[in-house]
Amino acid sequence: LAQTLALPFPLPAGICATMGVRELLDKARTHHDPDIRFMAIRELIKLLDGMETIDSNLQQPVRSSLLQLLKDSNSDVQTNAVKLLGTVVRKIENKQVIALVSGLVVALVEDKTKDKKKLQLQREQFQTAIKKSVKELRVDDGKEAGGQMVEILTKHLISREV
Repeated sequence: LAQTLALPFPLPAGICATMGVRELLDKARTHHDPDIRFMAIRELIKLLDGMETIDSNLQQPVRSSLLQLLKDSNSDVQTNAVKLLGTVVRKIENKQVIALVSGLVVALVEDKTKDKKKLQLQREQFQTAIKKSVKELRVDDGKEAGGQMVEILTKHLISREV
């Protein structure tokens, strides 16, 4: 990365990783080609797997981008985003996990898509993502985060218009 930026010195690994995450997130969210978006997510998973935790400054952008990627128009990108979710849940703070699951629940129960087939596929992706979130919770965090997830899910399901 230092060579790409034409810097006369190497960048610390943490800065390179942070810049790499931001660049891959941007490519995964905005590139016009679904194959490039898919590959960017795959590379992002590899990069995050090499980190012990995701830097606190990156957690919110990663969470927001992940929610956006789960709504991608391409089903392969959505499926890869669910894989990314597993890595992310293991590497972010509890409060970010709660916010992520809350966003998943809201997207699941409040989607107003008119196309019934598209709506069903979207809901299936979000259901899979919620299951993956629960499965990937760290043991230490499971009780607190799991309890809050159930509260969020229950609240939204009860308030949902049928």
